[in-house]
Amino acid sequence: MKLENIVFVENRLHENSTQIYFENICFDGDEFFVPVGNYTQPIGFLKFKQIAKKGCFELSELVSLDYPNPNPQLSLTGVLYSRQEAIRAQKLFDSFGRVVDLTR
Repeated sequence: MKLENIVFVENRLHENSTQIYFENICFDGDEFFVPVGNYTQPIGFLKFKQIAKKGCFELSELVSLDYPNPNPQLSLTGVLYSRQEAIRAQKLFDSFGRVVDLTR
């Protein structure tokens, strides 16, 4: 499964809330789970459900560790970038930050 976009929408449902959803996922299921916590002390699973748009999944709930059969699971840890790709990404973020600062 390849993630193309992770979207954070602030104040959508109510003030000080943040909505999280993934877009353009090549996945045929209706829901998937993301384990949360750390390797030694997991705390539960984030459950993402497909919403109206095909390939768009919205965080729907946090379920406990004893939730029956939380599958499929998607791990957001262990993402590796080549050194060159990391440098390129950092330069893009730095450029964007300078543009934002100039417009304030």
